[in-house]
Amino acid sequence: EIIRVKLIKYPDSILKTKGKDGKKIYLKKYLKNSQVVCLSSGNEGICSKFSNLVQSLQTDGSNKFVGYLKPDREDLRPVVLVVTQIQNALKLIGFCVDVPLIVDPETHPEIALNKIVLFRTFHSLLMESEEQQAKQTDSSENRARGKDETLTMAQTLRNQHLL
Repeated sequence: EIIRVKLIKYPDSILKTKGKDGKKIYLKKYLKNSQVVCLSSGNEGICSKFSNLVQSLQTDGSNKFVGYLKPDREDLRPVVLVVTQIQNALKLIGFCVDVPLIVDPETHPEIALNKIVLFRTFHSLLMESEEQQAKQTDSSENRARGKDETLTMAQTLRNQHLL
């Protein structure tokens, strides 16, 4: 019995990554042909239990977010959560990780037939995407910091009438 599952919040861009060969990999393909669950409390819309979760996953300006639920047990299906508006109401929707439509069972039987391999593959790709985004963020911050340092140096030189 599973009582708790860890939720990790990511920008929705986490679902787009590049493989080691440089080709784009769209992780949404693991969600398109999947079981979809709507977490709500019947006619009332989103259950109060989920209100904090909905608030944390809501779009923030131009930033969109997803939640990733990965049970500790490998035989249980991971779920990607999104908040979307349906019929003028916010809904918390979960997409269960499943075999992508483009996977040929004959060429990739390990993914098509073995759910644990499928879940591991999705998780590994997601973690690679997280690592790539972290590197991009670090390099962007370093570039911004470098610009700030350059501006500060220029301002110092101006103040000392050397520039």
